Amino acid sequence: MRPSVKPGFSCQEEGKNQGELIVLHHRVAFHPLWQRGIANPSGELHLRYRLSRSPERPLSE
Repeated sequence: MRPSVKPGFSCQEEGKNQGELIVLHHRVAFHPLWQRGIANPSGELHLRYRLSRSPERPLSE
């Protein structure tokens, strides 16, 4: 394995995921929520956004 390749990420997997990456780029480019970082495939950013905007915890805190 070449050092430039991420561990557990073979060239075959990269080719297999190429279609998904194109779809991902399309969604990032054309979905306004994605551009604002509110939505995320893993839901991580979305959760973080909701927690930071939680009504129980004012932003002034």
